[in-house]
Amino acid sequence: MTRAHTSDQSSAKKKYCIITQFNKKVIDPDSEYTLSANKNIEIRKLIFIFLILTRLKNYSATKTKTMSSYFKSNMISLFVLLIALLMTACNTGKNENNADKKDTTAMSQSNLPTAGLTGGALDTLYVDSASFAKLPNKKIVFAVTFRSNDTLTFHGWAADKDSIFGTDPDIKLKKYKASTINYTTDMYFGNVVLKANAVNKIQAQLKSQNAHTVIFAPKLVDGTHIGYDIYVGQEDLSITGKILSITSTGLDANPSPPKNY
Repeated sequence: MTRAHTSDQSSAKKKYCIITQFNKKVIDPDSEYTLSANKNIEIRKLIFIFLILTRLKNYSATKTKTMSSYFKSNMISLFVLLIALLMTACNTGKNENNADKKDTTAMSQSNLPTAGLTGGALDTLYVDSASFAKLPNKKIVFAVTFRSNDTLTFHGWAADKDSIFGTDPDIKLKKYKASTINYTTDMYFGNVVLKANAVNKIQAQLKSQNAHTVIFAPKLVDGTHIGYDIYVGQEDLSITGKILSITSTGLDANPSPPKNY
């Protein structure tokens, strides 16, 4: 009687250690098999029920119970526990797949273009007189560029033989402030050209008037293209930050195409 009881206790202890080790693996937060908190609670309940059933069967067994009947009685409980674990794992996998789909949808929506790209105010642009005075007596072709803080401006390249350009721009216009001219859909953002003789005249006016700034005021050409009327200002914006007096040069930078110059 004592030997049979000791054997049953040893067997139950081994089963408890095995189940406890499995339980630790399942609920280990650093493991790649970690399940959700609700699923861990369900698994703990199933393991607890399995242990209770096993111990009740062991104590109710007779002294003459054979090894074969012992394993047969426990295989049913083990089979039920295995099915429950598989169902829990499947449900967890479905939940993870649904979460992945939600993350992908949120990411794709965040990459959509903003409405600001289809409309807004054109900025009045400027460049300091020293930078403009360094330009060669050649045609300057400006290309539109979007900068930080929703700034739409132009950088210019001096053309060798009217069509050969370097890699880096020769002049960069800066934002002064927003104008009253707006851009919208169905407009063209093409190149803007300043002719060589216009460059020469502006440089001469800067020198004669001792001006410090060249100002590019936006305008619409044919309703769908962007051009700029050019002025010179007396103030140095790096010091004053504000233009108080300007003089028209009578010149402008025209879009190309269409080549209206």
